[in-house]
Amino acid sequence: MEMANCRKCKKLFAKIRSPICTDCEREEEQLFLVVQDYLRDNPKATIGEVAEATGATAKKILGYLRDGRLEAATGELSCRNCGEKITGGHFCDECTERVNREMDNMVASMKAISKPAQPEGKMSGNVTMHTRKK
Repeated sequence: MEMANCRKCKKLFAKIRSPICTDCEREEEQLFLVVQDYLRDNPKATIGEVAEATGATAKKILGYLRDGRLEAATGELSCRNCGEKITGGHFCDECTERVNREMDNMVASMKAISKPAQPEGKMSGNVTMHTRKK
């Protein structure tokens, strides 16, 4: 088990998956719930308004949007590839689809390369052999 200092409070903790301790994770989740509740009541609020009303930083709210935990009513974010306005995540639908197609093609190419060469003619892997008697 890896030990680490919490990125937020600097307390030593057993790091499992997160760079922050369980106490700080709990605080972070509570803050997210406050932001989420505020947005239920104020669905058209801007990032600045949400930050001012909840105490969450604009950076934290943008993180929620990028992580897909929140979705903007208007295009507050830009696709990291083409710059198109998006409501959440990192990439627009078109760029996401293009990357997925490219990844599928790459995986297919790698599978084709890693296949062992078949000898001429059809043979199965269970062919037995012996020497011919003269």
